[in-house]
Amino acid sequence: MQRTEEVQELQNLGAAILCLGCEQVAPKADGTAPANSLYFGIDYSFWQIGPRFQGVKLIPPGVHYIYYGLGDGDSAGSSRSGFFAYLKPKEVLVRKWDPETEEFISLPEQEAYRYAEGVRSFDFDKTMGPYPLEYRTKWEGLSSFITPEVLEKIEPIGKTVKQQSLEYDPAHEESENRKKVIKQNQADLQKCKDDIAEENAKENSKENGGDSENKDTNMDVDEKITEVKEDEEMESFGAYDGGAPKLFFTTIPKPKVKMGASAEEVTMANIDKTQILTALMKEHNKPNDVLGEFQFAYASFILGQNFQGFDQWKEMVGILCSCESAVFEKYTVFMGEFIRVFYEQLQQMPDDLFTDDLLEGNFLTHCVGALLAICGDERTPSKIKKRANYLATLVKQKFHVDGDELMQVTKSVKITKNYVKSFF
Repeated sequence: MQRTEEVQELQNLGAAILCLGCEQVAPKADGTAPANSLYFGIDYSFWQIGPRFQGVKLIPPGVHYIYYGLGDGDSAGSSRSGFFAYLKPKEVLVRKWDPETEEFISLPEQEAYRYAEGVRSFDFDKTMGPYPLEYRTKWEGLSSFITPEVLEKIEPIGKTVKQQSLEYDPAHEESENRKKVIKQNQADLQKCKDDIAEENAKENSKENGGDSENKDTNMDVDEKITEVKEDEEMESFGAYDGGAPKLFFTTIPKPKVKMGASAEEVTMANIDKTQILTALMKEHNKPNDVLGEFQFAYASFILGQNFQGFDQWKEMVGILCSCESAVFEKYTVFMGEFIRVFYEQLQQMPDDLFTDDLLEGNFLTHCVGALLAICGDERTPSKIKKRANYLATLVKQKFHVDGDELMQVTKSVKITKNYVKSFF
């Protein structure tokens, strides 16, 4: 690596991640390799580790996504795990490979501190690879709004984002799991009530010393009831198919229409999603954290291969591309930033994105068309209009989809909706 000004700065202020125990799943120096060797990635770089690999140094401070998985030498395999880390200047994150769980785990604080000091003293310098700076700008464009507050709100319990296939129905699974838990809890609660009645009957039959024993018995039963309630509360933390921990994304609210609203007001509430955007902003510490969640969802899907992330990203694209009032007057600065973030995301997407079977009914066609139609209005601020033009150019050059055609499709949908609503 050339000793550029950027490298020299990172030698003074850069963070690092030390990965211990990797030799257990690394190819040997003689070229032989275990049945499943380790693949390791940070942000937009992912590679099979070498025999001496012990982590990454010269990492720019800020948020990063670290991920890994075992593979057979030709691919990274079907199982991938990862976690977000917001690294401060000179911070050293220490992790150790656990062959039983096949995960990187944390070390006790004092032990981790000693290893971190070793990294700062360059004891591991020869076995740590430099951060791939050629991807720094790309990653920063995709993670610029992910703050520690956003991470704390969305990260799963244990902080590990697990790979999750598309073949699951979260709504059905959550519903079925909830039914089972509620049914079991009802049975447990009934048993507790029966126990109370039985114990009280016994105590009432005793002439002496019943009060203290009855009190102890009731305390035991209260503990049982508390355990059942805690179990019911913990059910909401559940896991999706394949044991992927739940990501705590914000629930997208439905549009609200006041009683007695006209057909036109009902139609506008379903077309202009600014009201929903406002509700999303209230769920965060600050408005731009909505964009942080948008970026978190994208990264967990693209890099973490987690379809909870895809579901949330898809929902948020649908909302953010349909906020007329937000573009024209209410949140113009925010919407300008959204278009920039959305542009960066589409730029990194596969070229067949608008025809991919994954995107059933291709919602992106309608979403991008809706956004471009809104931004084509004369009321749109010039800065937003300029960014929308860049977006239209990207869609045409990269995906071979004409922006004008997308806007025509969107206008046809709006006309149809207005026509239908006029009958009610």
